[in-house]
Amino acid sequence: MKNYGFYLLSANKLVFSDRKYILGFVGVAFAMFWLLLYIPIRTIPGNDLAFQISILTPKDWFLFTILPILTALSIVMNIYILKNRGSAQDGVAMVGQGGTGFLSGVIASVFGTATCASCVASIFGFLGFGGVLFLLQYRTYITTGAIILMLISLYFTSKRVLNACESCRVGGHSKIWHSNLINKKVHITAILLLVVAAIFYFGSVSKNKGTSPLVNQALAAKFDYLSKNGNSSCSQSFQTSIPVMPDDSRLQGSCCSPMNMHRYQEQVEGLKKYKGSAEIPADPYDIEAGLAKKLLSYYDLQLTPDEQKEYDYAMQNSDEKGPCCCKCWRWYVYGGLGKLLIREKGFTGEQVTQIWNLSDGCGGEGDHVNHDAS
Repeated sequence: MKNYGFYLLSANKLVFSDRKYILGFVGVAFAMFWLLLYIPIRTIPGNDLAFQISILTPKDWFLFTILPILTALSIVMNIYILKNRGSAQDGVAMVGQGGTGFLSGVIASVFGTATCASCVASIFGFLGFGGVLFLLQYRTYITTGAIILMLISLYFTSKRVLNACESCRVGGHSKIWHSNLINKKVHITAILLLVVAAIFYFGSVSKNKGTSPLVNQALAAKFDYLSKNGNSSCSQSFQTSIPVMPDDSRLQGSCCSPMNMHRYQEQVEGLKKYKGSAEIPADPYDIEAGLAKKLLSYYDLQLTPDEQKEYDYAMQNSDEKGPCCCKCWRWYVYGGLGKLLIREKGFTGEQVTQIWNLSDGCGGEGDHVNHDAS
């Protein structure tokens, strides 16, 4: 690894002397950056871009920058080698080293940030509690190892770009499949296989003990944020403030009792059934103000006699005997939602009942005492 910086800088100067490689680098880096943001947005129910950005830490932003850069460098430099190789064997060797760098980037991307780590359980939940716990517990070491692999890969790739690798010159006609190159690949492959084997081992041990997958970890980061940073209130002043809120602001947190992780997971998982209906909030503890305004406007809608029967059924059979335990903003927002769904979507009273039960935003375990509206 002698003269690492010299090789890397010289190789970059040579590769980026061609403008198309600069454009390729920027494109790949941006794509990787977006992927890091997209993973937790896609895997955590009710998450969106604005919320995800709001919970990123300085460490996250650092990794969101360095990982795409390293991965893009590896890909672009290997494309340069591929276009300038002198034999088919040279291309095979390039794929081996480039694949290692890219795989390292993916591994580091998944485990490298606190927010992405919260998604590990939903992505690898099939491994069982032990496997997921192993990944989460040692994600710092895995990330560090992956980044080191990327840096090593960039070192050898830089030497190949500069024709400084005696066993694998770009554009040369020497035999490149030397034993030392094979050994490097074998060692790297062995490391990756050991990591995968350890993951499945811990996962299988856990499954044999009958432990359920640690799926709820996928919501851990969001639950932690909402439970500590909510702005929701049962007060009349909060309700009257909703119509003047910016549409992209959010109504977050519980109204009455502290949020309960187990109940929260049950709710967001249950509401996935209705993800095809944009009017139904995917997360009852994180609602966009623009949607809340729309639902409020439906509360005073006059239903037909048949529609009113469906609405009355939900009022009588829901856990809270209504849209909420009291006539706070949630009562009117979810009351409006019920009328909208009955009128425009043809929902039954049973369906509205289920949605109200899953959308209870009072906090706690869901066993609230039904009390009179004030």
